[in-house]
Amino acid sequence: MIRHITIVGLLVALILALSSFALVANAFDPGGPPGGGGIPKVVTGNWEFINYQPTGGSYSPQFEINNENAQWLEMKWLFPYPTNDFSWGNSQAGSSAPVLIVDGVAYVSKNSRAIHAVDAKTGEEVYFTDEPANLWDGPAITAEYPFFQSAWGHTHAMNYYRQFGDSGWLISSSQPCLLSAWNAADGSLAWSIGVETLCGTVAEFGNPDEGIIGSFGSKGRISGQSNHPPAFSGDTMIWPIMGASGGGGRSSIKAFDMSDPNNPVELWQTWLMPDNRGTQKNWAIDACTEANGNGWYFSAPDFFETGKLAINCTEVPDEAVENDWINMKEGTPHFGEVHTASAMSVVWGNYPIDAELGLVYIGTGDVGPYSNASYRFGPNLFGSSIVALQIDTGKIQWWFHSNPHDLWDWDCSWGGIMAKAQGTKVLIKGCKNGMAYALNAATGEPVWVWEAPTTWRTAPGTNYGLDKDGNAGADGEACCRMTKEHMGKDWLNAPDPEPVVWNPWLAGALESDMSYNGKHIFVANYNDPRWTTTGNVIDFGNQASNIQASGHPVNTTIYAVNINTGEADWSAFIPDVGFRGGLMSTGSAVYGYAGDGNLYIFDANTGELVEKKFFGVPVSVMPTIGADSDGKHKIFLHIGGGGGFVYGNTATEGSLVALGLPDVLPEIETIIQEVEVIVERVVEVERIIEVEGGEVIVEKIIEVEVPIETVVEREVTVEIVTTEEIISPVSYVAIGLGVVLIVVAGVLFQRSRIT
Repeated sequence: MIRHITIVGLLVALILALSSFALVANAFDPGGPPGGGGIPKVVTGNWEFINYQPTGGSYSPQFEINNENAQWLEMKWLFPYPTNDFSWGNSQAGSSAPVLIVDGVAYVSKNSRAIHAVDAKTGEEVYFTDEPANLWDGPAITAEYPFFQSAWGHTHAMNYYRQFGDSGWLISSSQPCLLSAWNAADGSLAWSIGVETLCGTVAEFGNPDEGIIGSFGSKGRISGQSNHPPAFSGDTMIWPIMGASGGGGRSSIKAFDMSDPNNPVELWQTWLMPDNRGTQKNWAIDACTEANGNGWYFSAPDFFETGKLAINCTEVPDEAVENDWINMKEGTPHFGEVHTASAMSVVWGNYPIDAELGLVYIGTGDVGPYSNASYRFGPNLFGSSIVALQIDTGKIQWWFHSNPHDLWDWDCSWGGIMAKAQGTKVLIKGCKNGMAYALNAATGEPVWVWEAPTTWRTAPGTNYGLDKDGNAGADGEACCRMTKEHMGKDWLNAPDPEPVVWNPWLAGALESDMSYNGKHIFVANYNDPRWTTTGNVIDFGNQASNIQASGHPVNTTIYAVNINTGEADWSAFIPDVGFRGGLMSTGSAVYGYAGDGNLYIFDANTGELVEKKFFGVPVSVMPTIGADSDGKHKIFLHIGGGGGFVYGNTATEGSLVALGLPDVLPEIETIIQEVEVIVERVVEVERIIEVEGGEVIVEKIIEVEVPIETVVEREVTVEIVTTEEIISPVSYVAIGLGVVLIVVAGVLFQRSRIT
């Protein structure tokens, strides 16, 4: 019997000891398994997508680098990017895409689309290919296709798709109507899909009856600002094709069967705008019916006044949404036509997929020119919106219009996170209006809406618009209450007369990837309003220019929004710094970059600033974390160069930096410090009342003064010795229990031998 107990004790001890290490590798992963459907689970220790995994989150479940030891992070190596001569369009040097880490290799997509593969352990280059930059002959293509807006040379993302090829595919942000995949092992071309397959022929572009993106004839433009890489569900590839903001063009989403990538087969195309002929009076009304009533308009005035989360599309009067997008202003050149200068610009964020529901979620770009809404009637449905589509058919399952009749470039195109809130599967989206939305993943109905309290909504023009004479709506109301009165006006953003108007471009901005650790959504809100001026707002194709500061102090606030309550549990104010990029979190820390040259590290539980790592040059791309070939975790980020198309120098390349813990962590010495504490006691007041015959005869007030006391206390810090091996605190408990059981089992075993 004793021997049986001994064996059981040994087995339990061994299981506990081993499981303690498993806790480190298999810590809570908020995204969870994607649920099949050909969507791979990201390998722990890797960072394979711009937001870590297909469901988003920008969270790595590792505890090796944590809130207690991040202060000792040191530079392990620096990889300077060599100069490239890619110069087509508004090209930029360096990289604007977060670094991927896959099986001990760091992958960098340059703004030119060239790819660096770097050994994550040593910083030595594994390979380099500039073939992606050479695939796109900008001048030649734009000469043949006059419908491309001038392309920007930066790329926001690259993803790794391990389910394809012998070594997986690397796909970077697209160039206009060009998608290419590269074999991760050596950087060789896996496949490439060009303009005609993705967007149509030259003839189709210029023919309004063909329904291609440039269906406004010579006026339509496709955005040169590239979208993020596509989403995959099995062999189905989903990719948006967006018009140029301020350059017209229709927007749509396409799906392709990629079982044979050399022969892609189009599965469906879903349009997000009516055609240019203005014949679809009930287009927005019909969208409500087609989504089975699962359409939602967010009305900011109603939210602020009553707390109403959204207005269901079935509750909106038809007259408020009919003639959507159509120019109903008589006497103008395009009366009765779709407002040709409007379009939804590029999709910056990832496209989360829920394989269980069979849905893909896409946030759309802004409507332009956003500084003058005089010629586009109605809510401008699907602009600055969140849309859920059926993967198999492309049918719109639900939509949430976060900024009806957008006047401010407050799009919802950045990032998306699948999570659970209040027991419900939700999609989390943050928008440039300074708000985040938790939406029921199946229906789009909002579970909670959170507004950054530091958003400056009292600036001129931010109160949801003024009319062309500078007058606000009734009682300060404006365009977006979803009534005929407010949707049918000629709204401008400021009282300046045409043709020049002012626009508060970033009065509040969640223009960055959020992070989710299972308990909190971490959000960086850009508090400073900046202004744009726009000239000639009457003609086609105008967009804002001359971005300038408003004079309001530049600052940022980091928030930890509780996933269940939709309220901030803590905030961290960063003065004189503007965050515009994403946040990354791990088991116990939150990381954010800033243009002041610092990597900011916060305690994920309290918001306390743990450390600032100063690099002396701008840091302008979200950091990522992953393990090298030895299993040691490092933080990877770009410093300097064109990595900061906002903060950095676009003419220089910058460098890739890897931060890691020292081989041996320092010991913390015991410190005894005497602290003088001043204690001021409240003066006590005693009332004595003399009573005679039931009546008050006299009332005396006696004040008893208590002197101020000085107390001397001893503040003692406990000696802590850290070692090279860093594991989860829970693991320590498990290991301790395992050791105890092993000892006990050993004693019992010895006794059993004696007996």
